[in-house]
Amino acid sequence: LRQTDGFCSLYLRTLKPANLRFRLFTGNVASPILEATSATGSRDLGRHDMCFLKDALDASGGVVIGVELLPEGTDMSQDKDRDKMGGGGSGS
Repeated sequence: LRQTDGFCSLYLRTLKPANLRFRLFTGNVASPILEATSATGSRDLGRHDMCFLKDALDASGGVVIGVELLPEGTDMSQDKDRDKMGGGGSGS
């Protein structure tokens, strides 16, 4: 398991096999489009070391996390919206 001090990881877990395309977000940082399918047998998928936690905290010390479920036909090669939300953490 890869872990970097000060970074947070975020995962989506389904209780039953599912076919999903989604994007995780922490504060204003979003993951690339991720895909969980019944064929892979994966019931949890996410991002380790997604972003530096300190950078994701708001002024009160809280953080908003979530998942954006995407339509089935979403083109994963055209992940333009990722850059609008920060695209990933750098730790700087």
